[in-house]
Amino acid sequence: MTTKLFTFSNFPMRNSEIKFFRTLVNDMLNWQNRLFHHLNHEGEELMGYPRIQYRLFKGKASLFGINEGGDAISNFVAENMYEFPEEMQLVSLKSEELDVKISEDKYFYKLHYYVPFSETEYLKWNSVEGLVQRLLIIEEKIRSDIHIFLRDMNMEEFTNDVWVKIESFEDKGNTLLPKQLDEEQTGAFNISFSSNIIVPSDIAIGKGVLYNYGVLSRIIV
Repeated sequence: MTTKLFTFSNFPMRNSEIKFFRTLVNDMLNWQNRLFHHLNHEGEELMGYPRIQYRLFKGKASLFGINEGGDAISNFVAENMYEFPEEMQLVSLKSEELDVKISEDKYFYKLHYYVPFSETEYLKWNSVEGLVQRLLIIEEKIRSDIHIFLRDMNMEEFTNDVWVKIESFEDKGNTLLPKQLDEEQTGAFNISFSSNIIVPSDIAIGKGVLYNYGVLSRIIV
């Protein structure tokens, strides 16, 4: 598995502006490459894990690609280097190759603005009494979302053995997801968790992964 994170230097951006960055990139491509917009002919979001995602990295516009998505971004940058707006200069490329594997060791991760629930699920989760029970539900959601990622990466052989334990939890409250996600009003969480699986830093899980929600980073201890 290969992941690539491209960052543009003088293009500061807020999370609410990511959808406009996505439009800019796809306008340059005449909306001809589904890897970049993840929509079908009717404008509906495609099933499966988006191989290209739009990110903020240190407050700057970034493109994240995994496997063929990373290759597509490399080609896009090379072919359009001189067509980018003047303020967009590619300054960094982070490339990582990593085999996903299960281990007897414990690995630690952070999830930034993880959105595990639909609006209906979020209201139901809020009605559950007791923090312990709520955290158990979110642990299962994280595990399920890792399973979905592994399934879409054709690595289902790992899914039965994954465990997840939340180490710290911060409820960021309601967040308005981008319009492309039907403007669901749901909850976002910053979470530190441990697990027995090694997955690449910078992947995202949960809802809104196309737009910088649920970005995962591994903590080296």
